Amino acid sequence: MDYRKEAKENLTGLRRNPEDWMLFHYRMTQAVEMGGLSLADIGTNEQELKQLRVEWCKFFASRYLTRLREGEMKFVPYFRHAVREAGLSFADFGATEEEITFFTQRRIKSVQEGTFLIRAAQRRRKFVKRHPR
Repeated sequence: MDYRKEAKENLTGLRRNPEDWMLFHYRMTQAVEMGGLSLADIGTNEQELKQLRVEWCKFFASRYLTRLREGEMKFVPYFRHAVREAGLSFADFGATEEEITFFTQRRIKSVQEGTFLIRAAQRRRKFVKRHPR
């Protein structure tokens, strides 16, 4: 197997598709290790890889923020994590701390309500079993 070629192809994939960073980075790293290559051998360095990771985080943070604004509160922790990993702020994505706090509170409330509904359904099932018609 030509590890240098494999590593370079995956590096190209990293550069072109930030959303697939994990896959291409894993494959590139494997090819570099298996081939006994250095990053310089394939035309990159640690700094570029860090920047590509930041691009990946930015891509997903933007996507998560869109989903949050559409009402999907489950993306709050993912958004926070992506922003933190990119070393950026909420403002870099056009969001405020207040907006994200609001989403966080809505998420907590929806989780609590969901838990309440699940417990209510469980209590109802127990009642029905004890008191069949």
